[in-house]
Amino acid sequence: MKLLRHRGGLRSRVVGVLAAVLVPLVVLTGLFVTSRYDAEREQARAEMTETAGQIRTRYDVWLAKTEGVLASLSTVLTVTSIDGAANCDGFRDGLATSSIAVTNVLVVDPNGDIRCWKNPIPAEVPRNLADRASFRAARDRRAFQVLTLDEGAVGQLRRLPVAYPWMDGERFRGVILAPVEPAELAGILGSVPLPHAWTATVYDRVGSVAARAGAGPSPAGTNRADQAVFRAATRTDAAPSFEVEGIDGVRRLYASTSVTVPGAGRSFLVVVGSPVSVVYHDAIQVRNATLMALSVGLAIVLGISLASAELVVLRPVHVLQTRVERTAGGELEALGGEIKGVRELRTLGEAFRTMTASLQDRASRLETSERRLRTMAETGPAVTFLLDPETQGFVEMSGQVQALLGVTPEDILEDPQVGLGRLTPDGLARWQGALTECLGLETSVGFDLQLLRAGDSWGWIRVHMRAAYDAERALLGVQGVAFDITDRVVAQEELTRMNVVLEERVRARTAELSLLNTELARVNRGLANANEELEAFSYSVAHDLRAPLRAISGFAQLLAVDHADRLDQEGWRLLGRVQAAAERMGTLIDDLLGLAQVGRSVLDIRPIDLTRLTREVVDQRVGAEPDRSAKVTVQDGLVVRGDPTLVRVLVDNLVENALKFTGNEQIAVIDFGALPDPDDQGHEVFFIYDNGAGFDMTYVDKLFQPFQRLHTPQEFEGSGIGLAIVARIVTRHGGRVWATSELGKGTTVFFQLAEVPSESEIDQ
Repeated sequence: MKLLRHRGGLRSRVVGVLAAVLVPLVVLTGLFVTSRYDAEREQARAEMTETAGQIRTRYDVWLAKTEGVLASLSTVLTVTSIDGAANCDGFRDGLATSSIAVTNVLVVDPNGDIRCWKNPIPAEVPRNLADRASFRAARDRRAFQVLTLDEGAVGQLRRLPVAYPWMDGERFRGVILAPVEPAELAGILGSVPLPHAWTATVYDRVGSVAARAGAGPSPAGTNRADQAVFRAATRTDAAPSFEVEGIDGVRRLYASTSVTVPGAGRSFLVVVGSPVSVVYHDAIQVRNATLMALSVGLAIVLGISLASAELVVLRPVHVLQTRVERTAGGELEALGGEIKGVRELRTLGEAFRTMTASLQDRASRLETSERRLRTMAETGPAVTFLLDPETQGFVEMSGQVQALLGVTPEDILEDPQVGLGRLTPDGLARWQGALTECLGLETSVGFDLQLLRAGDSWGWIRVHMRAAYDAERALLGVQGVAFDITDRVVAQEELTRMNVVLEERVRARTAELSLLNTELARVNRGLANANEELEAFSYSVAHDLRAPLRAISGFAQLLAVDHADRLDQEGWRLLGRVQAAAERMGTLIDDLLGLAQVGRSVLDIRPIDLTRLTREVVDQRVGAEPDRSAKVTVQDGLVVRGDPTLVRVLVDNLVENALKFTGNEQIAVIDFGALPDPDDQGHEVFFIYDNGAGFDMTYVDKLFQPFQRLHTPQEFEGSGIGLAIVARIVTRHGGRVWATSELGKGTTVFFQLAEVPSESEIDQ
């Protein structure tokens, strides 16, 4: 008995561990599968929106081409008209040179009478079209019009009428009508390839199908304004995509867009859809695979349990049963031999060998065996019971019910309400429904119930019931088992409560981040205002300096012209220094304005062919010094994203700097190229090398600062602004610039531009 109790306790621990592992696993699996559904829906939505945009572009091009052809025909009619009337010969000559693909083209005078046509007019078409919506729309609005298939109906035929007013200056001369076959509209739609199982439908503005592709024959001309797809796409609060049932009854995810004509409003509605079974295909596979894995795991656990029961109890019982049946049939020697299994079964086998004396002795032995088997069942952690479906009373009840409910099995067998009365009203209804359900099934029915446990505390149990039949398929009753799952439910409720607390904390932290972002935006606006004021001040100072500078230069020029005879050699020398200083001051002002302009310009980021741009700058700079001997190498295939104007200024300053500091070399050597990004950020590092004078790396920090020169003006001319402008441009592009050098051995300047968005891209 101690061994059996030990096994029962071990089984309880195993069940508890499995419950603790499976509940979080199921929750995480559900979250993972849900995220896959969301990701695949967003990807399909983006792809369908792009395809709808391609279809809209094709129809926009077709409408523009058709409008252009009709406009040219209007011009031909105006030029070739005779006494204000349409010249049909000139009209047909104009048609012969156009590429309009319509059924017919008609010219209607201001009274609505047909005057000219491309093809013979069928007898059922009236000769006066004054009451046609297409004629009235072009006449009243004096603009290109695209109407609906219903407005272009002639008998059973559906065509899309387009109309263009024939105007002679401000005078209305008539209307050019062109009915379009649905096949033409379908051809435009068919030019855009659709992925497998996708559909694309083009509606006119009242809901008639103009063209359809991707799902069976096209119901062109049929009005679908009452269908869920058209209603969802035309709602004023319609989202870019939606999920409804399509024309063919298949539920799809849709994306829509409109084709509009200036002066006519929306002409077509383009709707692209994909079946939800295709959109969520991968997610469904993940879900099925997950369910399969969980099912396999459960099957393995159940298999091990069943195998253990088979080896320990069922197989020895089956052997014993076979031998007993053979003995009952007259084979008394069939009970010979050892019965393998638990000690009780071996004892029972010994008892059966003495059972041949009388049936009474056999019945006594069977009762003893049944009692021992019942004891084994009652040592488990679950409550087992047998229910009579007719009276709904309990026939059998295991002793575990006393630990669960605080009542004895005998009390419940005598009065079922002793146990059922502890259920809630909702739980009692679920008990009755499950009992009815399991009687019609071949498998067990599982459900959870809340009830009042022993000690008057509320708890939860998991119940499994199944109908039991004898060998003749006669109903014996409903057998079941109940487990106490209160701890698991409490743990789940605690997990839910913790999730609510976590969500509250996330919302609080989000609010804090929002406040920080607002403060950061305020600081950025202050910095931007300060930069604008600084640049405005630089511009104002440079502008105000020009007036006295021009005066100095002008007076020096007057002194040199009007008083040349009064100046000695020293006076001419001093006058020359004044003019040189004024000229240098003008150069400094221009450079200062250029530096300020770099900070004010609006970035227009786009791909730039840096190789071509650099070669253009080199050709311009080297061509300006024909006496210089320079060997310049520019690497092929250099491309960078940046503002074209500022990048040209950057390259121009770098090339100018390299040519200036190689002025003392017999042959100037300059190389422009790119290196891989050492930080592996995907942005190339560009460089320009020259074999010029170089500089002491001790002063490299001054290299890119305004007016900081590392050489005297007598050695090399310049204002000290060029490399400062380079640094400003690189900084505006979110990049960095640096240099390496050695006196007398040349200099290499490196720069790197990040792919920053332009202001126009930010606005979009």
